[in-house]
This record gives sequence, structure tokens and C-alpha cells, in this order.
Amino acid sequence: MTPENADLSEDNAARLIQKNKNRDFLTNLNVFKNHNGLRLNCLHLLTAPTGVGKSTFVRTMVIDFIINNSDKKILLWLTEETKEDFEQAMAHGLPRNFKYKDVLHVMSEQSLGVNETGEDVKRYVSEAVDYYKYDLVILDNVTTSKLYLESGGKNQEYAAAWLKSFCKNDLALFVIAHTGSGVANSSGKLIDENDIRGNKTLPNLVEFMYVLQPFYVGEKLYQVITLFKSRNQDKHGRFVGLTYLPETKTFRDEFIPFDKMKEMFSMRNQLENTK
Repeated sequence: MTPENADLSEDNAARLIQKNKNRDFLTNLNVFKNHNGLRLNCLHLLTAPTGVGKSTFVRTMVIDFIINNSDKKILLWLTEETKEDFEQAMAHGLPRNFKYKDVLHVMSEQSLGVNETGEDVKRYVSEAVDYYKYDLVILDNVTTSKLYLESGGKNQEYAAAWLKSFCKNDLALFVIAHTGSGVANSSGKLIDENDIRGNKTLPNLVEFMYVLQPFYVGEKLYQVITLFKSRNQDKHGRFVGLTYLPETKTFRDEFIPFDKMKEMFSMRNQLENTK
């Protein structure tokens, strides 16, 4: 690390403004159109409680990416599922007339040997990226990866810093993370960046952060993605609602106005003591 002159010239400013306007990836998902799409060389983080639709959202992302970016490559890095688990879920949920393009690779930590470590995981993923030149890498789930499970406190800070540097390989990195055990589905507040499980460094390093907030009103489940951070990108709205589509086992998403979100959340079931 050495000091460098900051280029504040008019030409460089115009170049950077145009770069921010460009879309690196095409998408039909409002959650990403909200801030001009997933961004190359940026770290994106989605955090949510256990069992509220993170894997469904990943499938939705993968299908959207394949349909809209036939010239791009994607790596899905799994920690909780095997490759076969993922394929089975996808087999039951592919849209009609879906034309698969050979752009998706899957690797799973479930195939690791008992003596392999987080350092081995870093090496395997880095070698795959160097060889295949992926455009998008999705890590599902960092909090159950050997990167985190084998480390606590300070070492999780190092893992977060490694992920930050890893996404600078001309790719977009999208990371899924669990919230802490104290976060419930019918929470007394909106989940935020401080509710991530483990060390809090990762939310501070990301350029884009989303929270998947589930809550019930009576028997009806609402699943809402809140955009907490979108560095150097304007956002069109803060809340995007998800609707589960049983025929494809994916989500449809749409913007929710602030007043509507405020009304729905005020009517939520509250099952725990929120004092």
C-alpha cells in the first residue's frame, strides 16, 4: 500500500459517472434493478434468519442470471447443500421452456474431507476463479463455511477482508449470511446489519447490503428484502416484497411503498417479549 495521486480531473469524473450508470449484468429482479444491478468488483451481502427463503432466493437469482446473461459464467459455492441437493431443488422448479445454458458451475464444501480447512476452501475457490473466469460468484452460506466455522473474532475479520479482496477479480460476489440466534421471525424491529451472526466486520466492508425480513400477519407470511446499503448507486426504493411461486419454487418480487410497508409491519404478529 503506497500513497497515490487522486485523479480529480474532469475527464476521469465523467468516466466514473458513466461507469456507475452502466449495467454490468442484466436482470429482471427489482431487488437488483433498484440500484442498477449487481456490480463487478463489488461485495454484496444478504442476511436473514434460518429457514425463511434464502435458498429459494438463490435459485431465483441463478435462473434470472442465466436467462439474462447468456455470455456470462456463474459459480455457486455451497456450504450447507450438496451439488445434488441443489440440482434436485432446481429440477422441480425450472420455468417452462427454460433453456439451460452451460454457464453454471457448482462446488460444495459438503464434499470436503474432514482434515481440509478454510485455507483449502480459499485455494479451491481461487483456483476455480482463475481458471474459469467467473463473472458472478454466489456464496451460500458464509456463516456455515469453513472460513467462519473454524474461526472466531479476529480470524472472522480476516475472512471478511479476504472476501473483500476476492471480489476484485473482475467479478461480482454475492454472499448469504445467517442472522444471530436472537433474531426471530416475528421480531419487534426491522432486522439490520448488526444482526448478522458472528463478527460484524463483513457488513462494514460490503458495497451492497440487503436484509430478508420475514414476518406474519395472522397466518399470512410476508417476506421483504430491505436495501440497507448501495454505495455510489442511487436506489429507487427501500423495500422489495417477495411472492413465492410454487410452480417454479422461486420468488417474484415487486417494490413496496414505504407507507404500505409501515402499515404491514405494524400489524405483524409479535410472539416474543420485545422489551
